[in-house]
Order: sequence, then C-alpha cells, then structure tokens
Amino acid sequence: MVISFVQIERSSKPAKYDHMPNIEVEYRGRLSTREFSRLKKFMDKNGKFIRKMDRLSLIYLCPKAIKESPNQKYDDIDVRVRLDNGEMEIVLKYGSFEEEVGGGRKEISFKMLNDQFDEAVDFLKVLGFHKAYVQAQKKYIYRYNNIQFELGYIKHFGNYFEVEVIVKNKKEMESANSKIFGLCKRLDIKYMDDLGIYQKAIDALNKKQELFDFHKQTAKQLIRKYPEYFKM
Repeated sequence: MVISFVQIERSSKPAKYDHMPNIEVEYRGRLSTREFSRLKKFMDKNGKFIRKMDRLSLIYLCPKAIKESPNQKYDDIDVRVRLDNGEMEIVLKYGSFEEEVGGGRKEISFKMLNDQFDEAVDFLKVLGFHKAYVQAQKKYIYRYNNIQFELGYIKHFGNYFEVEVIVKNKKEMESANSKIFGLCKRLDIKYMDDLGIYQKAIDALNKKQELFDFHKQTAKQLIRKYPEYFKM
C-alpha cells in the first residue's frame, strides 16, 4: 500500500482572490549518514539551494476532553508552536492522512512575534494543551526539477529526507506522485510507503524526545535549555 502524505495548507494571511487551498503531496524516508552525505553533495551540485533551517517544535498532546468528544470530526488534531530560524508561529493540523483529498489533512498557521513565546504557551495552556514533545531539527531545503527536496536531522531520530510537490487539485496528484516516485528511484532512496511504518517511527521518536509539561515547567525553562533556537 502506498500512502501519499497529503495535507491541505491554509495561510493565515487573507487571500486576494477566492481559490482552493494548495495541496502538499509529500513523502518522507530515513537516511543513513552515508546516504545523507551523498544526497547533500548531489543537491549542492545539481539543485537550487533555498535555505538552511533550524527548527524547534513543541508538538502538543491532544487533551483528553477533545480527543474523546462525541462531536470530534477529525481523526487527528495536531497543535504545535514552531520556531523556524527564530520566527514563531502556532500551527494547527487536523484530519487523517488516510482521508481522501477533498477532506484531507489541513493546516492553519498564525504568525506571532518572536518575543511572544510565553504568551503562546499560556494561550494553549488555557485551552487545555499543556504537554508537548520538544523536537529539535536542522534541515537543508532545495529545489530540484520543480520538486522541493529537504535533507534534515532530528535529534533522537536521525537523518531523513522529505520530497514535496504542491498541486492545486486532486487531478494533479497523479502527476505529482509520478514525479516523486521517479526522483526517489533516480536517487536510489526509499520513502515510507506504509502509514503504519511511519507511525511506528514517530512513536519510537516520541519515546526518546523530551516531554515538557507546562503545568509543572515554564516557558522560560525551555528557552534556557534551547537558547540557540531563540536567538536567530
């Protein structure tokens, strides 16, 4: 079974024209140190380098009251506070990866000022979100043959790649999948083609990642522990 990790992204900025949100068709896979080095050399030579990103994410556990709500329409609610090169946003993802594109996994994000980290943590705590895994990662982003290609490293997880194509509608997905499959074959890399395998990898990562409880710990404690992500 091949699973296309699809999410529909909505910008927090008002749109100038009415249009459907973009759909991200993306695949991920793990890499050995040797594979990572080989691919980075290839992309440095043949791809267009976009930027290097240092990312710190707080990946919140969904409160029990929301998870067990009889009115809950979505299989997954994923709330994050994310800092990318020091720029902060609150991100909400919802829906299942296995759903059809028309009701697929959606993302809504809100930009916040860099000095509002305490307020973001307090805001979510009031809503019931207080436990979060802390995920630190570094990645390099490239464009290659109109495909976004990322090489990254996540603490406790290791090296990985992510391949992404943006499409406008469901009809364009088949072409996007073909492009991604062709690139992975050309680069001799294997993506996670089963959602169960992907989920097991995430579960194993969560067991190793630090879990912060903001009922017992403070935002300032986290800032002191990861100062490099707050001084971009």
